[in-house]
Amino acid sequence: MDIVCEDGRKWIKVFTKTQRWLMMDLAREGLVDFGGAGSDAGSERGDGDRDDEGYAGRDEDRGGGEERGGLVRKEEGMSRGFSDGDVEAVEELKLVKMAREFLMAARTTRSGPRHWHPKVFFHLPKIERGVSQDVDVVLRYTEQMGIVVVSADELRSRSEDYSSSLETTFGCLTSSPPPVALTSTLNIDCTILIALISDISHFARSSITIPKHYDGREAKKDILGQLENDANDPLLPNHIYPVLQGKRLVCTSKAVAHLKNIVRIMGSPTETKRSNILFAGPEDRRNGEEVRGQFRQLSSHDVPADLQLPIEVASFSQQDDFPEAQGANCSALDYAIMARMSRLPRLSPLNRSVFFYGWMEDVTTISLNRVVSEWLDRAIDNALDELEIETESADGKLNEGEFRGPKVLICGRERSLLGTEK
Repeated sequence: MDIVCEDGRKWIKVFTKTQRWLMMDLAREGLVDFGGAGSDAGSERGDGDRDDEGYAGRDEDRGGGEERGGLVRKEEGMSRGFSDGDVEAVEELKLVKMAREFLMAARTTRSGPRHWHPKVFFHLPKIERGVSQDVDVVLRYTEQMGIVVVSADELRSRSEDYSSSLETTFGCLTSSPPPVALTSTLNIDCTILIALISDISHFARSSITIPKHYDGREAKKDILGQLENDANDPLLPNHIYPVLQGKRLVCTSKAVAHLKNIVRIMGSPTETKRSNILFAGPEDRRNGEEVRGQFRQLSSHDVPADLQLPIEVASFSQQDDFPEAQGANCSALDYAIMARMSRLPRLSPLNRSVFFYGWMEDVTTISLNRVVSEWLDRAIDNALDELEIETESADGKLNEGEFRGPKVLICGRERSLLGTEK
């Protein structure tokens, strides 16, 4: 493939062979003038002429010119109503064989946030439509396979946009993938909640004393690494606050319960206070300014004025880990994939609660859990592939356009609670 762009969703093959080369390939397969009377291919060379590579048209293999002249629709509206011999010959054309290979590769690949198969484009800068009926039939046949064919005349018709399209294409090649779209409501993963209350995120290295229970343990090296990273590139002001600012913040009750359990077991006094500040209880009458003020008193970093605290706790489902019903913002295909993934043991109830809530509500999930996020991408690909095979077996068709998939944004590296010895 020559160009992969649009975050992998578009594959472009630039086919530089000429019109004459394709017509000679047609002749090698005994398909001269198969597009019908008046084809230019027949006027340029006879059935028995040899090309510069020493190949000749194989009349004897096709049963005569009458059958070879067929590769046309037997009935109006049929997409491939060709004679068996013609189809067999066309499938041997190098352009068609290449198209098959690329389609098979695309069929086993998914990319982009929606996990769609890439769309394959063939750009033919030296082959035009309307010059040869034989060539036109081959181009139509290639398009019927599922390839988007852009011929030389079509490329020329876009010449006024050529420079800008080149700039856009090469920009896609050299830049990083487009960021995940931020919705007006953000679903907060438990890893973000931990980062929001951790002493490592809020205090300078010089003012932190690592608890003695870390001595002699591998975890101490991890804590020191986090402190060093935060000193060089503070997680909250540089990575998390800019994403959360101005957004409605929600999280699932299971994420809150998990956080509070961790804090109860090992949270430091300041980490415990921040945890209590983050969420509003039923009797809580604090406004956002009060909550931000309380949070600012426990941090060496400023708290943005438009950080919408406290965080709301969303009601998800009875089990709070898998939706009981499809929901208005969720397509049938999304729900079917979600149902399959809910049975996978690798996805814990906590992760189902967090990621399925964002997916179901079509809001962006903010997380530091890169491992689970990448696993989720692979698991979705596998589930879609399985459903696609089952649908084909049942003579149905999987409509990829209906699939939306989860929006997950990773904001940095995971953060631990500094904790205290209990």
